[in-house]
Amino acid sequence: MVILQKFSSAVLRSLRVVSAILGVVIGNMALNALSSQHSIWIWLPLALLSIFLLVLPQLIKRELDRRPLEERQFTPKQIYSARYLPELMKSMMAEGVNITLPPPSERDAWEQFFKNVCQIGLIVFVLALSGTLAGEYTAGTLTHLVPKGLSRRSVILAKATMAGTVWTGAYLLCFGASLFYTRFFWEPGIPVIRLALAVLGLWLFGIFLISAVLLGGALFRSTYACLLFTGGVV
Repeated sequence: MVILQKFSSAVLRSLRVVSAILGVVIGNMALNALSSQHSIWIWLPLALLSIFLLVLPQLIKRELDRRPLEERQFTPKQIYSARYLPELMKSMMAEGVNITLPPPSERDAWEQFFKNVCQIGLIVFVLALSGTLAGEYTAGTLTHLVPKGLSRRSVILAKATMAGTVWTGAYLLCFGASLFYTRFFWEPGIPVIRLALAVLGLWLFGIFLISAVLLGGALFRSTYACLLFTGGVV
């Protein structure tokens, strides 16, 4: 699409993630409208919009593939390319030809790690968590347990503890993998205290998102309202 060429690579990467998420959410809304036997003029536009939003990431990927390597999404293949491409180009370069490439660094790898967690990891985690309380209200599970003596505080704390445990485990796994390949390819160049503060800050932001999702679920008792509330808070 010609219009995609007008956007920067950073905007396209973000738009790709948002488009896929909205496509899934709106597709779910279309299926719910269809199963509830709503008018065709309600579910059909939603279904068409969902299809477009799910196709758009593929169009964005084609556009990103035409751009320089450093502007694309960071993948394991690009990690190896960033590490060994200068040596490969040097071995293949003809005499008298000088090609200047910026040297890859540990900082580039960590910057891409934080971008990936923020652009993909946290968004997917919030989507998966959005029905934690809202789903309980919709299914009517809490209406049977709370009157029998289960306190609301215990429900919220249990949900928060489980969500925090999952977030911490997944985050540590991703951090461990990133730490392994950065130490494998590059010598440590970033002060440990700075890296630790950055990692801790992003982890605390994930805890903040968990709190916002649970608060939105308790206030509105709807998955979609919970997502809108979390987006508004952020």
